[in-house]
Amino acid sequence: MSDFGTLESRVRRKSLLNKVMKPEDTLKFFKPGQNLMWSGFTPAGYPKVVPIDLADHVEA
Repeated sequence: MSDFGTLESRVRRKSLLNKVMKPEDTLKFFKPGQNLMWSGFTPAGYPKVVPIDLADHVEA
């Protein structure tokens, strides 16, 4: 367990736990030609891993 608790303890709406997946498993949702945008004004709110995995996938 991390300093932030378990994933199950951090997700407030338990019905959404089945949507949690590994970052590399999200790549199938991104299609060529799509425009992607996201925002986050604090370090806790911005995406961290998926953009890096997506960039690595595009560059491969």
